[in-house]
This record gives sequence, structure tokens and C-alpha cells, in this order.
Amino acid sequence: MTKQLARPVYVIQEHHATRLHWDLRFEFNNTLKSWALPKILPQKIGEKRLAVSVPDHPIEYALFEGQIPEGSYGQAKLAFGMRDF
Repeated sequence: MTKQLARPVYVIQEHHATRLHWDLRFEFNNTLKSWALPKILPQKIGEKRLAVSVPDHPIEYALFEGQIPEGSYGQAKLAFGMRDF
């Protein structure tokens, strides 16, 4: 059974790269606009965090969880923190 994406897509993915960080992704024009959040996610409403813009990702990337292959952009383990789709 193939997972279907409900639209619009919003996802936060835990990314175990060189340093642990979180990837924030929002659907826009059938792609995922993406930002890396290098520190722990905000714990309170109104708490601010740095978000670094990173390259857009294909919409299907919202379903990915697992190991990004060595030699690939963002190579590391990627897990879900939260999804809304």
C-alpha cells in the first residue's frame, strides 16, 4: 500500500548529520521549501530559533524516513519529528 500525501504538506524531520538538527519543510508550488533548524525546537509559543534556508526538496521527500546514502546531499539518518499530512 502506497502512502498518500494530504495537501498541503508540513513536516519536521530529525536529521542526524554531522550535527543533530531538524529540517522544517512546507509545501509551496508542489515542492518542499526547506530550512535547517540547528538548535533544539522551540519549547514555548513565541520562542525564536535560527532557521537556515536549504535547497528545495521534491514533495515525496516528506514521506522519507531512513538512511540517506553516503555521497548524497544530506547523507545521514533522517527520522520524523512530526507530520501534518
